Amino acid sequence: MDRNERVAEMEAILNKHTDAVKAFKKALATFDEAQIAYDKLDAYYSSKDWFDDVDAYDKGEITVDCGVLTEDAVYDLIGDNYEMAKEMIRVANDIFQKH
Repeated sequence: MDRNERVAEMEAILNKHTDAVKAFKKALATFDEAQIAYDKLDAYYSSKDWFDDVDAYDKGEITVDCGVLTEDAVYDLIGDNYEMAKEMIRVANDIFQKH
């Protein structure tokens, strides 16, 4: 590989990673902000209110969209959220180990 090819390759990496960092910063800010509402959902899922709402749904008293009252939807989100946190730690650790 000659110098021009090497510099062109490094320039492409710089540009691609710069774009990736910008996109991740934006996504991370959105995710961090969403965590506040997520914490409220997580607390609701194991509360008496949730069980009462499930009972009300079973009786036909709830007429709005209520995927939140299924066990799988919130449970799966809790697992996905946890796995996302682990993945962020793994990626961050990889970066810290190199620098």
